[in-house]
Amino acid sequence: LLQDRFGNGTDDIVGSLVGRFDGFPVHELCYRHSSTTAQELRRSAFVENQEAVEESLVDRFGMTPFHVLFSAAEPCRELLQVLFDKYP
Repeated sequence: LLQDRFGNGTDDIVGSLVGRFDGFPVHELCYRHSSTTAQELRRSAFVENQEAVEESLVDRFGMTPFHVLFSAAEPCRELLQVLFDKYP
């Protein structure tokens, strides 16, 4: 799957993984869910303008903030509520 998306070069894949959340602050906060507060996520999610949100909801791995949050063994309900408020 990674090779299909990023090519056969290991450097390309590693570079994509290292910079995975560049330009995706909401995704990164969801990834760091254990240390992210609902207030931090709300502040980040609601600062973006609506046009930018439409473009950045899906990251280069095809994941939304919901996917990132639900990849955790125990997703935080408070963070999920912030996402539902922002992206109904």
